[in-house]
Order: sequence, then structure tokens, then C-alpha cells
Amino acid sequence: MKILYICGFDLQSGVAAAKRVILVGKSFRSFSHEVSFLDTCYLKRDDYVLEGFHVTSVKREKNVIGQIRTKLGILDIEKKIRPDIDLIIAYNFPGIPLLHLHRYCKRKKISIIADVADWPIPEGNIIHKLIMQIDINTRMRKAHHQMDGLIVISDYLGRYYCNQKSVVVPPMVDVENTLKSACFHPYSKNYLLLTTINTAGPEKEALNILIGMLSRIKDSLDRKIELNVIGMTQEQYESRYHELVPENMHNEIKFCGRLSYNDTIKMISDSAYFIFFRKHSQVTDAGFPTKFSEALSCGTPVLTTRTSDLEKYLVTGNNGYFIDSDSDLLSALMMSQESIERMKKFCSQYKAFDYHMYAQKLNEFIENVVGGKKYK
Repeated sequence: MKILYICGFDLQSGVAAAKRVILVGKSFRSFSHEVSFLDTCYLKRDDYVLEGFHVTSVKREKNVIGQIRTKLGILDIEKKIRPDIDLIIAYNFPGIPLLHLHRYCKRKKISIIADVADWPIPEGNIIHKLIMQIDINTRMRKAHHQMDGLIVISDYLGRYYCNQKSVVVPPMVDVENTLKSACFHPYSKNYLLLTTINTAGPEKEALNILIGMLSRIKDSLDRKIELNVIGMTQEQYESRYHELVPENMHNEIKFCGRLSYNDTIKMISDSAYFIFFRKHSQVTDAGFPTKFSEALSCGTPVLTTRTSDLEKYLVTGNNGYFIDSDSDLLSALMMSQESIERMKKFCSQYKAFDYHMYAQKLNEFIENVVGGKKYK
């Protein structure tokens, strides 16, 4: 089967979305399907090869007019689709362009699947928020219902689209490649390194609640803690959350800003725990935190709250703890060095997110979607 994966971002960026589609592509390739990618990014570039996949790019503008054109589907995507394609997969694709693409596929007798990885939040200025809200409603409530099938990232989305052919696939990792860059360092029983990642804001990440909880329990700990915050500066934190860092936490929190992927992986690997808090909402339950699966693949247990499908994967006391109160966090941070090292060993062997585990499931799904059609 010839599959074209269409993505609205630069595949070489290394973002979570890029990793997801590449691993889905590898899953299909393991069953001898021919997978190629078409990305829309802000750079004009020639076709290239990424991890063995042929990639074609369509340039889009970064300004407001360019964003509007993108949301309205005014891109030369159809011209880039080869006539021998059997299946198109569109990742988190804007609503109106997705409807255009669906009509095109119907004319050309091509099956089409949407890969749905979140329920987006409108962001930006008033005009941009309005455009985004219209797009989100069109995409989530209309366009996805017209697809031949859906790959969804959570059970929440699986239930929402229960009348559609769908398959639930959480964020996957390439365990072998991730573990090659992970090195576990011993740490003192009198010192505990924690790491979190936050590039969003209060609509999604409850970083202020995490910092407040650490501030309250700090004096009850018998060891020094250090929290590394990746993806955000202190100025950005105080601006987005409208809160100052508590005075008793100034020496315990290090805002690292944006780091390279390798530096991020190393920092997570070196930590006793990876930690992040989220509140229940449609956004957090519909999505799935990629950083959860990546932290475990680095061999680092996770402290978090109960959102999305995390209860299916967090094994209390083995690869992390759910934190519902100050006392829960205090207990986790007071674990012995031996207990934390045991959990890190468990995490390093935990393969629930390895993409090989989902290859068969994904292959059966697309075979079912395409059905009895003869491949081109």
C-alpha cells in the first residue's frame, strides 16, 4: 500500500508531533507499506530523505495572511499528491483544508484517515483566536466525522468518535534509540533532582500548583531538592501565570529555557523524578502528554496528576506516583535512594510505548479502512 502522511509542520524540527508521525510511518513500513511525507513549513526546501522516508515540502507564510490562507486551505497540496497513492493520513489538519482534502480523495478514490492528537486551544490575539476557534469547531465536530477512519491519541477521543472507525495509539517511542542517549547517574541521598517541561501555560500545565506544593513541603524534607524547568524562563513563568516564584524556592528552581532534544533527554535521565501537573479539562483529557512516555523511556519515574489515559500506564510504586495532595508529594520525595533506583530500573525496561507494540494494530486498522480496494 502506498501511504502519504501530510503534516502541518517541519518534520526536521524534532517536536513531539514529528516524532509521532515518523514512528507511525515506521510501524507501517515494518509491514512493507511504502510511506512518504508531505510537510508544510515556513522554509522553502527541496525534497529530502528523513530516516529513510521521502519528504516533500510545501512552503507556507508565517504572517497573519499566511495563517488565514493555511486555515482556508489555500496551499498547493493537491498538486503534490502522486496519482498512485492508496491512503492519505492527515495529522492534526485544519478543518476547512481537511474537508477540501476529503473531497479530493473521494474524487480520486483515495482513502483518507485523520491522525487526531489533541483538542486544540485557541491562542494569540483576538483575530487569531477567532480564526482558530472556527477551525477547531470545523475540524473536531465536522471534518473528522467524514473521514474513512481516525487514529486517536486517547480513549477520550476514541469515545468522542465512537461512531467512526478508529484506533487508539498513545505517544510512541523508539526505545532502542532513546535508551542509547540515556545514562543514569547516581545521586546523593541528601539531594534530589527533579525535572519538568513546560512550553504551554496555565490552560494546560499547572506549574504554579507544582511550585506552590514544593514550597509548602520544603521544610518537611530531609534532603535538598532542585527543580529544573525546561522550556520556560522565569520571566515567562511569572508573565503567563501571573505569580511570582515563592521566596523560599528561589534557590531550588532553575528555569532553563529551551534546550536541545539531547540536552533535554540527558537532564531527564539524570533526574530522580520527572514531574508535571495538569488539571482535568477537555484539552488535557483529549490529549496525551508525550513527555510522560519519553520520561519513562529515559528510565525516569514520573510524578503527575490523573489526566488523559495515564492510569492505564502509571504503575504506582514501579514507574511513578499520582500526586493528589501535599502528603502524596512528600511521601514520593522521601523515598529511599534504593527505591528510586529500583523504579528507574523498572522504567528502563518498560516498553508499553515502544512503537513495535502498535505496528500490528495499526496495520490491521488501515487494512480494514482501505478494505477490499485494489492497491494502485
